[in-house]
Amino acid sequence: AFGRLMTHIAVLRRLSRSVAALLEAGENPLLHASIVKDLGATLEQEIPEIARQLVDDGQYASKGQPIFQLVPRISNPMIEARFSYRQFDEVKPGTRVNFQIAGEDEVRTGQIVGSSSLNSEDLAADIRVQIKPDGALPAELAGPGPIRVVHFWDPGCPCNVGNQQHLAELVARFAPRGVVFYAVQKPGSRGHLPAGLSTLQALDGLPGAERLPASPAVGIWDGEGRLAYFGPYSEGAVCNSANSFIEPVLEALAAGRPVSAANTLASGCFCAWH
Repeated sequence: AFGRLMTHIAVLRRLSRSVAALLEAGENPLLHASIVKDLGATLEQEIPEIARQLVDDGQYASKGQPIFQLVPRISNPMIEARFSYRQFDEVKPGTRVNFQIAGEDEVRTGQIVGSSSLNSEDLAADIRVQIKPDGALPAELAGPGPIRVVHFWDPGCPCNVGNQQHLAELVARFAPRGVVFYAVQKPGSRGHLPAGLSTLQALDGLPGAERLPASPAVGIWDGEGRLAYFGPYSEGAVCNSANSFIEPVLEALAAGRPVSAANTLASGCFCAWH
């Protein structure tokens, strides 16, 4: 739920900036403004339901206690949970656990790294535990380093034909400038990238990749290890530099300009990831 809220906000911000750009260029922004208005109304209606989902059944927060906190993308956040004192033996540090985040269907795994009583003077007080989730970013992507591009692909997708030609052009243009390219293949699929893309370094997986809606898709991390872009390569049935989102992002990052354009929406040739 929280992820959906942030995605909607990011899309609204992008669309709002496009309206401002049209006004500055002296063009008619009526259609874009109508879309922004409709999306804003939808978001406003969803906020109460999202707020209700922030604390799941069986967990509750004290007045003034934060429910979510924003952390750097390269960090591995900690999860706090609350248990009855009767479960003391089951929630000791070092215990492996499965857990779910409110509003998500995915079952996550992690390890309890700390526990404390909510009231040290009451042996029957509830216990607060800290859980360290599994699934930190691979070492290749975490932290400072070169600009990194991760290509998500499904060998059985017919959209690969145009996309792989475009990707080869990106590699030829940006690899000599220090950009490093990786590939994540759809789990359970069989196939190999063509010879022209053999320089892409394979990653066994990426935390969160299981929630990818479609491919081909691309993620770009800047030199500080921050996610700068995540989404489709381009918009339209044909994938090339003329309608690409990627070249402007890489050029900006190479010039030292910050970029934050995750969750871009587009229509084009895609195949379901699941």
